[in-house]
Amino acid sequence: MEAAESARASAPGASGAPEAGRAAERAPEAGRQPEPMRCVWARVAGVERRSPGFARVTLAAEEFDLMGDSTPYLDCRIKIVFGAAPEGRIPAGELGGTRWYTDWRDAPADVRGAMRTFSIVASRPGEIDVEFALHDASHAGGALGPASQWIASARVGDELQVIGPNLAYWAAQPEPYAGTEFKPGSAERIVLVGDATALPAIESILRDLPRVAAPGAEVRVLAEVAAPDDERDLPSLAGPGPGAEREPASGPAESGSGLAAAAGPVRVDWVRSGSDLGRSLVDALGGRIGAEHFEFLSGCPTAGDLRVASAPSEASVAPPETSPALNEPVGIPGAPAAASEAPRGSFEASAALDEPDGDALLWESGHAKAPVKTYVWVAGEQSAVRDIRRFYVRECGVDRRSVAFMGYWKRGQAQAA
Repeated sequence: MEAAESARASAPGASGAPEAGRAAERAPEAGRQPEPMRCVWARVAGVERRSPGFARVTLAAEEFDLMGDSTPYLDCRIKIVFGAAPEGRIPAGELGGTRWYTDWRDAPADVRGAMRTFSIVASRPGEIDVEFALHDASHAGGALGPASQWIASARVGDELQVIGPNLAYWAAQPEPYAGTEFKPGSAERIVLVGDATALPAIESILRDLPRVAAPGAEVRVLAEVAAPDDERDLPSLAGPGPGAEREPASGPAESGSGLAAAAGPVRVDWVRSGSDLGRSLVDALGGRIGAEHFEFLSGCPTAGDLRVASAPSEASVAPPETSPALNEPVGIPGAPAAASEAPRGSFEASAALDEPDGDALLWESGHAKAPVKTYVWVAGEQSAVRDIRRFYVRECGVDRRSVAFMGYWKRGQAQAA
């Protein structure tokens, strides 16, 4: 893909949506309860090729100030719709229940466009940033998906629909937005592990962590990228809160080690992805990095060789089209669950979950409740996430209820809208 345009539009609140649509974005009528979700018609204000493997897009709309939760964004998931015809656009404004989604899903594909999931990497008044993990068509069986096609020609002024949490609703709820999985509680030792699709979420978590982490919390990060130029300085716990510019690490990476210099209590290990995306993370945990994580989480030196059980290899590999979740198992965050769906976020569901059935994705929110002092967050390709979760639970002795594990995508399986 050619280098994307890098520009910044003036008047960031101008979304370009029709006036009728923009009027629907305003606060709910007096006396009416707000709905859980919000659809914003946004305008591209900037496109930046950050590295060979990543592009960052700034989206602008005044109504982004009405989106969010009572907590920082962390790994908050939002939906973006690409290529919708005018008659297929989701109504702007508040969205309740699931009717809006079923109406969109049941429309012809060439009318409704395609819906994909992203993390908010950074936010400012009237703006949010999202990132695309880039790859070429040879990795996707010769064809790129709708998000990859869109980013290849994205320009300032393009319009997109964004669906996310409605601040007026979630700020009044006892529990945080269902689309945020990172819940470290009072954990003093935190581990974040992810492939390229999870790196934007990891960066956002680290930026917001000073607002939610226990005082003195230490963090280890293990991230997989395709090339050295895709490595980046990640925020430290001493860094700024959400919406601020990225805080660089304290120094350059050690030559040849793949280990970024520690920035305060955050230490980052980088590994290179091969053709079997996500497996470099598993391999790393079977060596030095795994031993260091064991000692970090347990406070004890390793007593012997660490084992990382590997999942069976699969013939076809369909890499992620964008970031983060190409296959989201939970439908629309904030919508009522169907009667047949297992409860999410409960310890009972976590304890019972071992392997997903059929095409179901491995996905469970861990919550490090006191007196648990360790917390692990893992996201990326399904089979790698499964093996990594096993390592931390079986080898490192982490309470499985304190491990959040998300299969953002699955080999050989494209995202269902």
